[in-house]
Amino acid sequence: MADDDYWNTSETKAKAFSFDDDVLSPQEILAIGQKSYPGQTENAFSSTVSTKANLLPLSSLVSPKVLDLIVLAQSGKDPKEKPESDQTVAVTLKRLILGRSFTLHSHRSLKSKTELLDGAIAIGDGNAILTVVLFLIQTLNKKLVYELLTLRPLALNHYISFLQVEGKITDLTDLLTMLGRSPEAAVYQFQHIVKTQGDSVDGLLRKLNNLV
Repeated sequence: MADDDYWNTSETKAKAFSFDDDVLSPQEILAIGQKSYPGQTENAFSSTVSTKANLLPLSSLVSPKVLDLIVLAQSGKDPKEKPESDQTVAVTLKRLILGRSFTLHSHRSLKSKTELLDGAIAIGDGNAILTVVLFLIQTLNKKLVYELLTLRPLALNHYISFLQVEGKITDLTDLLTMLGRSPEAAVYQFQHIVKTQGDSVDGLLRKLNNLV
């Protein structure tokens, strides 16, 4: 009955927290940790602890995990939603290959970007390889990307094919020249000139003279 009397007092009702609340505020947690209850004597704790009770940090009353959840809930974010920076290379590649929404820009370091490229190559998916290569071209120094591709022939061939199909002859010849494949670069230039000049013999000759 003593417990019933305690919970029925007006003072307790005013201070009692609602069990319908989604999240307890840090102040409510502190109040719970510092509240005295019937049967608790003044000598229950040592004088030293009593003196420092009001100075205890919130982390000493709740576990770090619970505290993180409280802060996350108060921020209005979904606790189940992982920040983009937490996405692993494997998760990103899986979403890319399955056609689900993904972002590559959460991978900012050279190490992470290189792992993306190597992961796509290991899987052998051409679209994934090309997507990652184009991402590297956009976010890294082009010379550095070319050096990475030199060590990865499969990715290099996919990128060369892409440049051919898209008619990006300048990029293609620059790449091949840097790789020491100048004769091959000249062939692509010649093919492009013939294709673009059509029946214009004079135009073709002028372009060929410039090439030579």
